Amino acid sequence: PLRAPHPAPPPGGGGLFAVYRLAWWTLAAIAVAALGWSLADAQAAPGISLVRAAKAGVLISVSAILYRRRRKDAVAAMLGLAFLLWTISSSVDFDTSAVLPALIDRVRFIFFAFALLLFPNGEWRPAWTRRIGVAIVATFLIGIAEACGFLPAGLFLPIAIGCVLAAMVALLIRYRGLEPGAQKQQLKWVVLGLISGIALILSARAAAAITRDMAVPLVGAILIEGLFQSGIVIVALGFLTSLLRYRLYDAEAAISRSAVYAALTLALVGTFA
Repeated sequence: PLRAPHPAPPPGGGGLFAVYRLAWWTLAAIAVAALGWSLADAQAAPGISLVRAAKAGVLISVSAILYRRRRKDAVAAMLGLAFLLWTISSSVDFDTSAVLPALIDRVRFIFFAFALLLFPNGEWRPAWTRRIGVAIVATFLIGIAEACGFLPAGLFLPIAIGCVLAAMVALLIRYRGLEPGAQKQQLKWVVLGLISGIALILSARAAAAITRDMAVPLVGAILIEGLFQSGIVIVALGFLTSLLRYRLYDAEAAISRSAVYAALTLALVGTFA
């Protein structure tokens, strides 16, 4: 079928849902402001500003669709907030010594890591994923303390990478334990988005490192920026396609079972790198 039905969002609301709505609208407003700032930034080349603006527009749109269509889905809510934070942090060139971008990065980490750990239905499967959840919270607190200068720099990043790697291992274990069906197809779309996005992001980082001390023409700089921002967009679209279950069973044509294992392995190595 072109579109598989998805279960209705769970009933409820209450205080936690109200906090989520307030947080979403606040971050959406800041993300739109960051989009405007990236377009008006006189220091950035026009081509780079347009690439960043295109990425910001896609991430804001993805977050808005998740908010509208899956607003009471905890995993979709965490991803929506993470994408808005990603828009803010990757649309503006912050001073590397500033505390604000580091704090944004830490908050984005905890939302994205938990969404990856609990994808797709918010269940703690396998049971030991609860320990990873505790580690993610502890890593977040370490990152906040590090950003505020209470801990030496360099502690947060390797631990955060370890948490993301563990979440991806849990994702692979859940995939192997599922019977053929909608959830397995969902995981395939996420894997496809992750491996493609991580590959583009790592390519951009590698190119930037190689050309750091070289005079790079404007076209080259725009290409590197485009690779990086495209990687972010593809990761977001992979999650969006999966959560909305749009053309879900087309995943069979896009990525095979053996490719899932290979892709997750590459994603693990790539994330570590």
